[in-house]
Amino acid sequence: MADAGKEAVKPRILIVDDVPRNLDVLEAMLGDMDCALVRATSPDEALLCLVRDDFAALVLDIRMPGMSGLELAALIKQRKRSQHVPILFLTAHSVTDDDVLRGYGVGAVDYLSKPINAEILRSKIGVFVELFRKTHALAALNDTLQREIAERERAQAALQKANQELESRVQERTAALHRAHEGVREHGERLRVALEEAERQSRLKDEFLATLSHELRTPMNAILGWLSILESGKPIREIHAALAVIARNARMQARLIDDLLDMNRLIVGNVRLEIVRVDIGTLLQATMQSLQPAADARRVQLIASVQSNAGEILADARRLQQILWNLVHNSIKFSVNDGRVEIHVQRSADHLQIVVQDNGQGILPDFLPHVFERFRQQDASVTRVGVGLGLGLSIAKHLVELHGGTIEALSAGNGLGATFTVRMPTPISSEQFSASA
Repeated sequence: MADAGKEAVKPRILIVDDVPRNLDVLEAMLGDMDCALVRATSPDEALLCLVRDDFAALVLDIRMPGMSGLELAALIKQRKRSQHVPILFLTAHSVTDDDVLRGYGVGAVDYLSKPINAEILRSKIGVFVELFRKTHALAALNDTLQREIAERERAQAALQKANQELESRVQERTAALHRAHEGVREHGERLRVALEEAERQSRLKDEFLATLSHELRTPMNAILGWLSILESGKPIREIHAALAVIARNARMQARLIDDLLDMNRLIVGNVRLEIVRVDIGTLLQATMQSLQPAADARRVQLIASVQSNAGEILADARRLQQILWNLVHNSIKFSVNDGRVEIHVQRSADHLQIVVQDNGQGILPDFLPHVFERFRQQDASVTRVGVGLGLGLSIAKHLVELHGGTIEALSAGNGLGATFTVRMPTPISSEQFSASA
């Protein structure tokens, strides 16, 4: 990604109240969040801020002299640049049903009454900040994908021209090649294999682009759908449930984008390990806790056993947890309901062995040799049951090999489950690790 290395600008939150003391209170509540707070003590000052900058959300006092918060919100929604900015109204007075409907009609997403509950305010602002950040990241990713698609089309045109020129040359030399039949046959076989490989790679790219488009669109459609409902002003009985859906889909999209970025870093060799002593039992426990909701949703039982002498290992803690997370999540994703995923950790004299075993749908014999290839999935259709980009196992393999380890997959076939075995070296010092790696 062209801008991946640049430091992202913090999302801005505009807080508007004609009483400076109230703005001080809001700043105290939101000051330690990962966002930039911009103050405005009047509607005119707020409009000037909106002309200068983009904002992740607006927090408006509903009653202000000269122009009310409702009138200011109506003006904000008339501008194309700011019409999609979420607006949160604050009021110290009782609000009538008509005022509520008017507020939703001009773009409010919620009302909060003074005195404000700081945790509720922080929770709502956190959702808007995360949504703003991921929306901008998605826009940048889409720009990059468009450039890559254009480059691919140019490459295809060049390949077509080259193929036409090759065909012409083949026709011109048919007689000469016939006199060297054996050599031609061998050359033709190599050419056939090369063309088949080129077609296979082209097909994999097409499948991946279709998968990528589907996987990025699915959470975004959910986010945009709920935002449309919120912006329409229709009454929503469970506003927190709606915000939870938005937040969950934003996190899902963030995971997809993170996988793409990680794979890009691994391909170009920009991943550097930070080797420390890691307690494998503690790391496995944290991984299982983070994946327990996904397992519960599919009624999958997680079972772990850690050999008493497993102890510590020299590794990059974050990358080792990423390996565990990808392997266990993969087994959960392809398990049947009421299934089981077992994780076993054992230590020998020279390596640590991690086995992740499930009784799920298994791996077809012809796909097993390709299971760790990036962008490859056993079912590549956009209507498949499992979600994702087919990067998790490939990322896990790259990270295991960066640690000097090995990973293998075994399966008896379709419907018979799968077993993934990781073997990590266990050097006694970081210097020994560097030498072995």
